[in-house]
Amino acid sequence: MTETAAVHSHLSELDLLSDTLGRMRDSLRKHIAEREQSRREIAEREQQVRTLAENSPDLVVRHDREGCYRSPIRHSPKRPGSPLRR
Repeated sequence: MTETAAVHSHLSELDLLSDTLGRMRDSLRKHIAEREQSRREIAEREQQVRTLAENSPDLVVRHDREGCYRSPIRHSPKRPGSPLRR
C-alpha cells in the first residue's frame, strides 16, 4: 500500500468514527431531553396530587404495597372526632 493510499484509508476510518460519535452524541442529547421532560411531568403530577390531597375535606393517608399505613398527607380530618373510613 502506498503512503497516499494509507492516508486515505486512515481518513476514511476517521470519517467513520466521526459519524459514529456524532450519532452517539445526538442519541445522548435526545435521551437527556426525554429524561428532563419526564422529570418535569412527574414534578407536575406530584404537585397536582399534593394540591388535591391538601385541599380534600377527607383524611388522605399513604400506605405501602402490603397495605400498612405510612403517613398522613393531611394530619387531621376536617371534622375532628369523625370516624375514619377505610
